[in-house]
Amino acid sequence: MAKTYQTFYKNEVRALQLTVRDQNGNAYSPSGAFVEVQDNVGETVVVEQAAQITDNTVQTLIGTATTASSGTYNVIWRILYQQYTYYHVTELEVRKLL
Repeated sequence: MAKTYQTFYKNEVRALQLTVRDQNGNAYSPSGAFVEVQDNVGETVVVEQAAQITDNTVQTLIGTATTASSGTYNVIWRILYQQYTYYHVTELEVRKLL
């Protein structure tokens, strides 16, 4: 499973975006995408929901349900393309601003 890393600040609300490419680096548009957020022990923070798709990017809004507490979270992407299902994890670190 592929993994990317991102840092947000406590109580921040903003989009998280993932660019979708195949193993050769070619862009392709998914037919569907979903996202779920889990804390560092695997407890669900945000239940799976549809992600927005624009060309070869998928994106979701990360809100205070996730960023209210500092810590490490796993954003689990489920990306559909033709008859295939791909998974990707973004490790999201939420830090205090000061």
